[in-house]
Amino acid sequence: MIALQEELDHYARNEEDLKRSAPGKFVLIKHNEIIGTFDTQDAALTEGTRRFGLKPYLVRQIGVPTEKLQIPALVLGLINAHH
Repeated sequence: MIALQEELDHYARNEEDLKRSAPGKFVLIKHNEIIGTFDTQDAALTEGTRRFGLKPYLVRQIGVPTEKLQIPALVLGLINAHH
Protein backbone atom coordinates (compact mmCIF):
# COMPACT_ATOMS: atom_id res chain seq x y z
CA MET A 1 0.00 0.00 0.00
CA ILE A 2 1.32 3.44 -0.87
CA ALA A 3 1.78 6.12 1.74
CA LEU A 4 -1.45 8.03 2.48
CA GLN A 5 -3.60 5.55 0.52
CA GLU A 6 -6.35 5.76 3.15
CA GLU A 7 -6.39 9.57 2.88
CA LEU A 8 -6.30 9.49 -0.94
CA ASP A 9 -9.21 7.05 -1.02
CA HIS A 10 -11.19 9.28 1.37
CA TYR A 11 -10.51 12.30 -0.86
CA ALA A 12 -11.69 10.37 -3.93
CA ARG A 13 -14.92 9.33 -2.20
CA ASN A 14 -15.64 12.95 -1.20
CA GLU A 15 -14.19 14.85 -4.17
CA GLU A 16 -17.49 15.82 -5.81
CA ASP A 17 -18.89 17.22 -2.55
CA LEU A 18 -15.64 19.08 -1.90
CA LYS A 19 -15.67 20.55 -5.43
CA ARG A 20 -19.16 21.91 -4.77
CA SER A 21 -18.51 23.22 -1.26
CA ALA A 22 -14.88 24.41 -1.43
CA PRO A 23 -13.57 24.54 -5.02
CA GLY A 24 -9.90 25.47 -5.30
CA LYS A 25 -9.32 25.38 -1.55
CA PHE A 26 -6.91 23.03 0.20
CA VAL A 27 -8.30 20.10 2.16
CA LEU A 28 -6.56 18.51 5.14
CA ILE A 29 -7.32 14.80 5.63
CA LYS A 30 -6.08 12.39 8.29
CA HIS A 31 -7.18 8.76 8.01
CA ASN A 32 -10.86 8.87 7.03
CA GLU A 33 -11.56 12.34 8.39
CA ILE A 34 -11.67 15.68 6.65
CA ILE A 35 -10.08 17.98 9.22
CA GLY A 36 -10.93 21.15 7.31
CA THR A 37 -10.55 23.24 4.18
CA PHE A 38 -8.22 26.21 3.92
CA ASP A 39 -7.69 29.14 1.57
CA THR A 40 -3.97 28.47 1.20
CA GLN A 41 -1.69 25.46 1.17
CA ASP A 42 0.41 27.07 3.90
CA ALA A 43 -2.60 27.36 6.19
CA ALA A 44 -3.50 23.69 5.66
CA LEU A 45 0.10 22.57 6.24
CA THR A 46 0.38 24.72 9.36
CA GLU A 47 -2.77 23.17 10.83
CA GLY A 48 -1.67 19.66 9.84
CA THR A 49 1.70 20.12 11.52
CA ARG A 50 0.12 21.69 14.59
CA ARG A 51 -2.28 18.76 14.99
CA PHE A 52 -0.19 15.83 13.80
CA GLY A 53 3.45 16.87 14.03
CA LEU A 54 5.62 14.67 11.83
CA LYS A 55 2.95 12.00 11.36
CA PRO A 56 1.65 11.76 7.78
CA TYR A 57 -1.47 13.58 6.65
CA LEU A 58 -2.82 14.67 3.27
CA VAL A 59 -3.10 18.24 2.03
CA ARG A 60 -4.55 18.52 -1.43
CA GLN A 61 -5.98 21.29 -3.57
CA ILE A 62 -9.58 20.46 -4.33
CA GLY A 63 -10.32 19.76 -7.97
CA VAL A 64 -6.72 19.87 -9.22
CA PRO A 65 -5.78 16.65 -11.08
CA THR A 66 -3.11 14.61 -9.30
CA GLU A 67 -0.66 14.85 -12.20
CA LYS A 68 -0.65 18.65 -11.81
CA LEU A 69 0.13 18.58 -8.10
CA GLN A 70 3.64 19.40 -6.97
CA ILE A 71 5.10 18.85 -3.55
CA PRO A 72 8.17 21.07 -3.26
CA ALA A 73 9.91 18.86 -0.68
CA LEU A 74 9.50 15.84 -2.98
CA VAL A 75 10.61 17.75 -6.07
CA LEU A 76 13.69 19.05 -4.26
CA GLY A 77 14.51 15.62 -2.84
CA LEU A 78 14.10 16.72 0.78
CA ILE A 79 11.69 13.84 1.41
CA ASN A 80 10.71 10.74 -0.52
CA ALA A 81 7.39 9.03 -1.06
CA HIS A 82 8.65 5.55 -0.27
CA HIS A 83 8.50 3.83 3.12
